[in-house]
Amino acid sequence: EQQLFLFSVLAAILHMGNIEFNEERNDSCSINSDNEHLLIAAKLLGLEVAQLQKWLCHKTLKARNETVVMSLKQKDAFAGMEAFCETYLRFSFPLGREAS
Repeated sequence: EQQLFLFSVLAAILHMGNIEFNEERNDSCSINSDNEHLLIAAKLLGLEVAQLQKWLCHKTLKARNETVVMSLKQKDAFAGMEAFCETYLRFSFPLGREAS
């Protein structure tokens, strides 16, 4: 079970690395909803495709009682995706954890 989880996480991260971000005119980015790598990564991570798409292309800022969702530029979205993958991997498999 643990090995299957490991393979799923690694496969999801590899697929996320192949996701193409489209640059939009208004200094934002998007991902096609039918992008096969997005679909597979979402399934492997147990996420809704639209939710993963939104998280990768937007950032949320909170200040007091207000929440603002802002679009990311293509390069910022890619950097955010890399940070997400690194963080997900780090929390899924902390260093020093014994293999069973």
